[in-house]
Amino acid sequence: MIKKGKSPTENKKVAKAKEIKEKSSIEKIKVPNDEAPKKERGKTGMYHDIKDLAQKKLSKLEYENQLKNMDYEKVMTGHGYMTDGIIGGFAASIHKMEYTFFKQVLLGVLSGFIIGFGYTACTYAVMSLGGDNAAMMERMIMAIIFPFCIVLITFLGGGLYTSHVLATIPTMKGAVKIDHYIRGIFGVLLGNILGTGIFVSIAAMAGILEDSVFLGKAHDIGIHKLYNIGHVIDEHKYTEEILSDLFPNLSQEAKDRILQLKSAQDFDTPGFDITIKDVVLTMLFCLGSGILCNIMVSSTLPLTASTKNSSTTVIIICLPIFLFVMMGLQHGPANTFFLWIFVWELFLNAGQDGFHVNTQMVIIGSFIFANVIPTLIGNWIGGGIVLPGLLHLINIKYTSVYFAKTKYDMDHHTDEY
Repeated sequence: MIKKGKSPTENKKVAKAKEIKEKSSIEKIKVPNDEAPKKERGKTGMYHDIKDLAQKKLSKLEYENQLKNMDYEKVMTGHGYMTDGIIGGFAASIHKMEYTFFKQVLLGVLSGFIIGFGYTACTYAVMSLGGDNAAMMERMIMAIIFPFCIVLITFLGGGLYTSHVLATIPTMKGAVKIDHYIRGIFGVLLGNILGTGIFVSIAAMAGILEDSVFLGKAHDIGIHKLYNIGHVIDEHKYTEEILSDLFPNLSQEAKDRILQLKSAQDFDTPGFDITIKDVVLTMLFCLGSGILCNIMVSSTLPLTASTKNSSTTVIIICLPIFLFVMMGLQHGPANTFFLWIFVWELFLNAGQDGFHVNTQMVIIGSFIFANVIPTLIGNWIGGGIVLPGLLHLINIKYTSVYFAKTKYDMDHHTDEY
């Protein structure tokens, strides 16, 4: 017996019913649209939300479990000098951020003291130089002496603003808490400023500032860090020296009056023709110099982390410091030594006429706003963004894992020293 086939009409009805059934089953697993009943849409939407949330939670737990069980030594070492150095440098900078604010200040004070010793030694070493090549010889001698300051800070454990800023990239990646970063940066900077100030004050008590040759040389080194503003101040100083040579019997009061008439319309001002252009150019020079300076100075952290040999550490610390001093670049914390020299000159000249006191006030104000502040900003850019940013991008395969692992450890442990 032969079965009769279905008619075309029946086939169409079967196909239509099958299509409706398939469409209905698909709609059951989709998030309902606006035409579906509110009750059904709410339940289905909630189901998908919970499912997505559970999936994300599971992925996070799996990722954290991988970080927890990771062989950390394989990430930290064995990839060559550059990679091992930058990971070790980041590790050192992250560790520096864990200290309390008070200890950050103490670390900064210790480094400020050492900088004071270094610049005092440099000033004594160059203050008797003369001749056509004196400026170059000064830089050479200072470039040989000053690196020992950084060596002492490294081995004694002090803190410098210029090395602390290396923690900027880890902070951006979540490996350092923002409040810890701010606490560390400003705490150690305050300590650096206080440290150089306390050193200069003790040096004054010890009679070092009574040496007019030493004080004059320290003054000159500081003034030359003011670029265009320094040139104006130097011109004023040389004019006074010329008056003394031409008119040896001229009283100091008469000299001051001539200087005031020469360069100031208001006799209450110090007598400097410092223009807006001088101020802007000086600030730009200090900013750029600060960037270049801390590309070198901040490199000491990854460099020292790339080796475990103490003798090698001393040598590789000296190399970048020699370069930045030889180039005459600006180091914000170190420049505060000369700021305190200017402040003590104001105290030592307190018994003189108002003209000299006002002159010193202009020098101090110019040094703070046209040198120290732009230099510190430049140091932050060079040592916090440029150098570590480049090294991070070059070694991102390893540094990204290191930051993730450090962030995981930070979220599960809150140790402060």
